[in-house]
Amino acid sequence: MNTLFTNAGKDLKSLLESLQPADLQLEVDSATYFKGQQYYDWGLVGNAAYNFDKSELSAHVAGSRDYTVRIALQQDEVQASCNCPVEGVCKHMVATLLYASQEAGAIEIGESRSKGSALYKQLLELPREELVERLLAYAPDEFLLEIHNRHASDAEAQVTYTKAEAGIRKLFTNTELLYSPQDFTEALHKQVSRLAGLEQQLQEELGPLIFYIIRKVEEAFDKGYLYDDEEEMSFELPDAFISLVEHYIRVLPYADKTRFLKKLDDALSDTAYEVFESLAGLSQESFEEGELPAVKDMLLKDYRDLSVPLTEEYYVLVRPLLSDAEKEQILLYLKDMDSGWVLELAYLYKEQGAAGKAIDMIRSGLHQNPAIFSDEQVYLLYLELLGKAGGELAPAFEEAITEYPSSSMLEKISSLRPGQTADYERLLEQHNPQALLVYLEKAGRLEEGLQLLQRNDRIWDHYRWVFFKKHIQDFPEEGVAYFSQVIEGNLPHTGNPHYYKIVEALKQIQLVDPPQATALAPISAPTTSAAPT
Repeated sequence: MNTLFTNAGKDLKSLLESLQPADLQLEVDSATYFKGQQYYDWGLVGNAAYNFDKSELSAHVAGSRDYTVRIALQQDEVQASCNCPVEGVCKHMVATLLYASQEAGAIEIGESRSKGSALYKQLLELPREELVERLLAYAPDEFLLEIHNRHASDAEAQVTYTKAEAGIRKLFTNTELLYSPQDFTEALHKQVSRLAGLEQQLQEELGPLIFYIIRKVEEAFDKGYLYDDEEEMSFELPDAFISLVEHYIRVLPYADKTRFLKKLDDALSDTAYEVFESLAGLSQESFEEGELPAVKDMLLKDYRDLSVPLTEEYYVLVRPLLSDAEKEQILLYLKDMDSGWVLELAYLYKEQGAAGKAIDMIRSGLHQNPAIFSDEQVYLLYLELLGKAGGELAPAFEEAITEYPSSSMLEKISSLRPGQTADYERLLEQHNPQALLVYLEKAGRLEEGLQLLQRNDRIWDHYRWVFFKKHIQDFPEEGVAYFSQVIEGNLPHTGNPHYYKIVEALKQIQLVDPPQATALAPISAPTTSAAPT
């Protein structure tokens, strides 16, 4: 997922409807924005819908093929993903955002399917015969097969397993298929889908088959299969396989379940391929509520003998059952593995009224294990704790702004020592002048921001572009001079990215100096009638 906006508020729908094209242009490069605008203008965005609580928007965008865009609100951030090959923000995301802001009334809102929802209650009132008829008419074949398999006899299950296993083994001998990752994913999905619903009957058989598939996929990658260089496309574990593993773990008795998860964790730790990441963390969904006390006891007894990822998973799973002392025991072990655990332990101490322990723990870690403890959030909490404890702040301020020269770090220092940030502003300019510009803008100190741009040539051009675009009305003379330089710098070059930059610069000059824009206007510009690619 790519983060698009922060401090977004609570309602994705309201946020996207209030989004202006000018706001979006500030977040993406000109070429991507104009391509996305073309896709929106051509009407290539369709099937747009919010989920029932309006926390996620999905849409299909047509092109050389159909792509799926998802935009979600997660922890006060708007994040987006697209299944196109482009890394980062793509034109399909831009087209979807424009559609969401300009055609809000055309977007459907899904109804909640959760237990207790209106739809749930309405379905309960339908006659059973009608529900069965509709399931037979509209349910996917894979769902109906899974229902059938759940009621299969052991003998029928064995017949199905024998055929599916033979089919799976045959796939890994088909070198032509192995060179087509998308086709191989679909073929493996089809074979594994035959086993859905048979997890209870095939407890002895499915475990070895799961590890066989993992091993053979890894071997195929090692030999150069399952990747298409021309399409830059790689094999992905089919959903049917992930679902099979998840459901298989759930039906196992507790002891077999923990043994299987340990073996799966060992297998995943031995592979170097990201394709298996979707199997990590399955322990979170594997245990019944009645099994959690046993997981807690096992964790407290064996956490040093488990892998770190498995210890982390089990800790998150049983955290509500742990006392503060038990949490501290596990967190003291995990704190040297990830800064997130450092923060959790520090907050635990803070809640216990033991801020001094948190300060000592962080201070010691910053010197002994800086790779983990030197995290921006750790520093921010450290400064906050020091400020409340009345500790010596100046050395900590200097260390923090040097290690993490960011606008948020300077904001924290300013909140602790209002009006006494001049030295740290100079340090921030030395280490990260872009961050100082952001800080000055947030503080409304625009004149100082302009002076910073004029004296510091190390500020990246993206930040200059955004500053003058946002504040051209405040600094028309300087803005016109900047955008004229942009035009001059792009004129000698060909290609749409340069044309887009020129067009956008002209638009900005037009806002404050139309005659100058007219004088610069007779230049090549991109066309908007090309077919989508």
